[in-house]
Amino acid sequence: MSKNIILEIQASFVREAISSPLLLADLASMEKYISESYQGRSLIELLQNADDALSTKFIIERVNKTTYIIANNGREFNDDDVISICRSGVSTKQRKSSFIGFRGIGFKSIVNYAKCVHIISGEMKFTFSKELSQKLVNGSHNVPLIRIPHEFIEDKYNAYLEELWNKGFSTIFIFEVDSDKLSTEMSIFNSTSMLFLNRIQEISFSYDNHSNIYKIGRETINNNLVVASINSEDQNNRWLILNDANKCSVAFQIDSNNQVIKIDNDEAVIHSFMPTKEFTNLPLKMNGDFSTDPSRTKVIIDDETLLAIKYCVMIIVDLLIKIIKEENDPNFVVRLLSDVNKDELASFRGKKVGDYIFEELQYTLLEKLPKLVAKDYENRICLQPAWIEEKDFINICVKNKILGISERLERKIPNLLVFLKKMGFEEMSLKLIVLESRNLEYSLESRAKIFAELIRTYRFGFNEDERDLITNSKLLEFENGCKSISSSKSSDKLLPTFYATMCNLVDDEKDLQWMLKKFNLYDYSTGTFNISDNATMKNNVNSEFDSKIEIYDSSDLDSLLFNQRENSTYSRPVTFRERPSFQKWKSVEENVALFFEKMVNVVKVTDVSKSNLGYDLEVQWKDKINYVEIKSVQNLGDPFTMTNNEYSTAVQFGDKYELAIVEQLESTLKICLIQNPNKMLTLFKRVTRWEWVCNEYSGILIDTNISA
Repeated sequence: MSKNIILEIQASFVREAISSPLLLADLASMEKYISESYQGRSLIELLQNADDALSTKFIIERVNKTTYIIANNGREFNDDDVISICRSGVSTKQRKSSFIGFRGIGFKSIVNYAKCVHIISGEMKFTFSKELSQKLVNGSHNVPLIRIPHEFIEDKYNAYLEELWNKGFSTIFIFEVDSDKLSTEMSIFNSTSMLFLNRIQEISFSYDNHSNIYKIGRETINNNLVVASINSEDQNNRWLILNDANKCSVAFQIDSNNQVIKIDNDEAVIHSFMPTKEFTNLPLKMNGDFSTDPSRTKVIIDDETLLAIKYCVMIIVDLLIKIIKEENDPNFVVRLLSDVNKDELASFRGKKVGDYIFEELQYTLLEKLPKLVAKDYENRICLQPAWIEEKDFINICVKNKILGISERLERKIPNLLVFLKKMGFEEMSLKLIVLESRNLEYSLESRAKIFAELIRTYRFGFNEDERDLITNSKLLEFENGCKSISSSKSSDKLLPTFYATMCNLVDDEKDLQWMLKKFNLYDYSTGTFNISDNATMKNNVNSEFDSKIEIYDSSDLDSLLFNQRENSTYSRPVTFRERPSFQKWKSVEENVALFFEKMVNVVKVTDVSKSNLGYDLEVQWKDKINYVEIKSVQNLGDPFTMTNNEYSTAVQFGDKYELAIVEQLESTLKICLIQNPNKMLTLFKRVTRWEWVCNEYSGILIDTNISA
């Protein structure tokens, strides 16, 4: 039967070629165009076809300089498969079916490599050869390779065929080539091409004295969640794959602790079951029924692609909703996504697929998150601004039936506030917070921060409504208690610590003084502000500092190995997995990094001191990240300074920001840890300017002429 179908197809196409020679020439030109379009992706197409044939194993072996043998253990060819492979643009597979390919042209890409192809699959044994085809159509030189089938009569391959059959391989391709292109593709093969295949579990390559076996294992956690492990001699990685009912998937790379990790930008691509060259603009892979060009490397923006984007984005949104509802992000997905930024130049350069994905993510989150998470809060979500304490923010939310995303949730879900802000969610408005100060009693820290924010907002002036808002806000701390400006008397004096705290929070003390003058908190007759004696403030500052610092001495480290010191104000137990080995030849920064690295529950410490971020170390704990600024002093207790960048960063991160004041001597190392220095310390602003002057100098003199 197989021999008859081969000869029948051959006879049919030969008659067609003789009666219409131009058609055969056109098909040859089209085949060449297809092969050029698929340049560098023939291996991917062969792998895809094997997966569609229900294969679990796929092998390529270069047996000599001119011959490759490719085999899979999938379904054997039938008559329809032979007809389909001979005809151009015809496939037995349909889009949106369980198959990956559907165009019926991918196999033509092998023209890049082969001058003759033999196919042996079950009872089907046939050959594609330009030379043999030319003889059948009266010697025409312009004939396609994959068109007219011929009987397979090559006995020299029998030993290879027998060996592969015995190993369970059912479909075998033999490529006779005159180039090394297929070996080149094998050498650069990326194992993540296996991620979204339906069935293939093992791929084996053997070429030019190189061999590699890629294996993928999948552990199904539930219907929609799979952990995939890809292992080979040179590539080992694990992926968390989330699927939906529309055959779309999102994949995050994960470490041994199942925490998501950032992938290289060139890895963060869209897969249309096989990888394209289009980027997701997110630190993850997406797979779906994306429309692509003939090479399957470029995604085409059409209704099918936009629908695939929608489905993939909804997978991410569903995951985020689950994380927020459960107040738990065990894989640190939010922390990973918080690094994402919108490309503001997209509207100028033209939108790419990644831009559509980002916009869809923003839109879907803003549309769906309030409805699915904030049902009992009038569908309102507000983020906690950095300039109000969490307790006061929550009180406002409760009173106004708002779902507030606060620092408490941020502590449970690291970087949630940053991520949601990038997605377009807004912080609670300054106006609402100031208005509620009339009804709610805020903490002193909140009131100082809010008033400083008022100064920043209205430093260029305000209208009558804004003046009324500030005048009647209950924010300022006087000696006789908290009250509004409208209810204060001319004899009332501001508490000095409150004034000092506001000084630290504003960009310039003159801005604060300008605001106080605007609201008659300045005595023009004496030229002084309504502030009580500074001595009180100084005593308060000293006692506050003394009571809230924690000093760890390396000579007493053994007592810290398993227990936190009594009466500690530091929010984390200072316990260690093993004793840190401090060395005097190491820099202060290296020793402090080591101090944190050896702490229990610290996952990773990254030195970012050269990045001018306002801190030196990122300390990644299992449940959050802390930002540590290191200050080296000659003797612990000596004064230290913070730059404006460091101070602003400390205000931004609050409890996540720490100072490590370090005294490192020949034989001892002392570290003073201060969490949230903006809250724990009273800092005084000092403006300095340095100039480096040189009065005389000598060096190499270059004296030459220059042309006019």
